[in-house]
Amino acid sequence: MKKWILDTLFALTHIQHWVRNHSTSKELDKWFNKEIEKGTKFKRVYIYDTLDEYCAEFAGIDLWIKNIPYACFVINGFMPKRRTVNKLQRLLMESSLDV
Repeated sequence: MKKWILDTLFALTHIQHWVRNHSTSKELDKWFNKEIEKGTKFKRVYIYDTLDEYCAEFAGIDLWIKNIPYACFVINGFMPKRRTVNKLQRLLMESSLDV
């Protein structure tokens, strides 16, 4: 119940996360949070030459990150919850600074 309240409050107070281009997956959200808890970081940030698309590698998976927070960290057409997207965005910035 506490997590649901935090997720709802986050969604209501962070306007930039209101619009999303993909549906939310609870399973995907759990996977991302487990990886974050394990200390997994983004290994590389790069641009696809042919597509001019910004991507990053996280836990061995290449993720599209160009359209944060509206359509990023998508796997099989689904995104994690808004609060997890925010965590991943902060982790991406931290990982980029470590390089």
